[in-house]
Amino acid sequence: MMTWNIPCRIGDTVWVIRSRADKKIISKGIVSEITFIGAKMDLCIVVGHLLRGRWGINVFKSEQDAIRTLEREQDPQFVSAAQVRAMTLDEVRERKDDIMTSFPKW
Repeated sequence: MMTWNIPCRIGDTVWVIRSRADKKIISKGIVSEITFIGAKMDLCIVVGHLLRGRWGINVFKSEQDAIRTLEREQDPQFVSAAQVRAMTLDEVRERKDDIMTSFPKW
């Protein structure tokens, strides 16, 4: 039997990072749904009408966590999930340390 440590509950207030007109903004929202998607059973948080996202990637417990993530994305060492998907295996091996620090553990 597998157990999950879910970082929030339906009805919790959370902060989200979303893109609007080529600009990233931080918004406050309420968790409306929690699901697991894909073969890896990734945790997906639905925040009202704002977005469907992943904890620690674009959904956060506090505004400060969201701000820190946006600041970290400005760091040239930051590696986004889209960048990782586009990399060859050799590139991933070469930037392993940057990749590991770019993705928070929840």
